[in-house]
Amino acid sequence: MIYLIDYNINEAQCIINDYNPSLLRFDKHIFKNWFERGFTHEYISKCLFEKIPLGINKTSENRFKLIYPNEINRNMDLYIIIEIDDYRNIKVITAYNFNKNRRERLKER
Repeated sequence: MIYLIDYNINEAQCIINDYNPSLLRFDKHIFKNWFERGFTHEYISKCLFEKIPLGINKTSENRFKLIYPNEINRNMDLYIIIEIDDYRNIKVITAYNFNKNRRERLKER
């Protein structure tokens, strides 16, 4: 997808802060293996709109990776990949768990 606007991390954070959670969309990809991943739509929404991320990275044009603590397993982080379109709509592309040691090792460097 080609965008006219290329948001930076600060703009993405403002868009998330001002966004209406009831308008959050989920890509069809996220529904594959949903139950095995160990989190819910509600927890993803809670992370995005009520929690401060442990980290945020811009991965490509208008695509961002946000890192949150895993709801159940303290040894894991929850990575949420979102995309923001030119109309400031947010879509969750995917979400997955990852060992938090990766983030902590990077922090130590």
